[in-house]
Amino acid sequence: KDEHNDQFKIGSSVFGCSSDLVNDGTGNDGDNGVVAWSDEDFKSYQVKEGHAGPSEFLLKNGNMIYETTSPVLSEEDCDFFIKVAKQTIKDQRNIPTSNISDNEENTRKQVVSNSDLNEARLSQLPPEALQKLKGLLKNKLYPMLTSKFGMEDLTVYDGLILG
Repeated sequence: KDEHNDQFKIGSSVFGCSSDLVNDGTGNDGDNGVVAWSDEDFKSYQVKEGHAGPSEFLLKNGNMIYETTSPVLSEEDCDFFIKVAKQTIKDQRNIPTSNISDNEENTRKQVVSNSDLNEARLSQLPPEALQKLKGLLKNKLYPMLTSKFGMEDLTVYDGLILG
């Protein structure tokens, strides 16, 4: 429980939190860009009760899978995040090791990094990309998840963009 709370605090500080939105569907800072989702925006599929994972019974509609009827992210948003992820992966691979001790270097060689796996960690994206991601979470993703699963306090711990 303490680990979850710690991760939640870290995630909230980096990615914001769904509880940053007020109940009327607008951002608490007066931002009117928040998307209001309706049932018509989704196709739904039911998973047999008891087969949807450990959180199934904690969520409203926990045994449902939802597919949006239209893209959530624009093609421009996708292109932006792909470009940023590729650059982040490249930058992570080129981190100089001159300031790393021999012991740390040996440890580092034994550990496979995200960039070695062609992954860009969301928390390591440049500030402008993090800001854009926070806006998408606040205006689209958190409201969507809140509306479908009834959770009021959501955040992202971290995530990956696969390159």
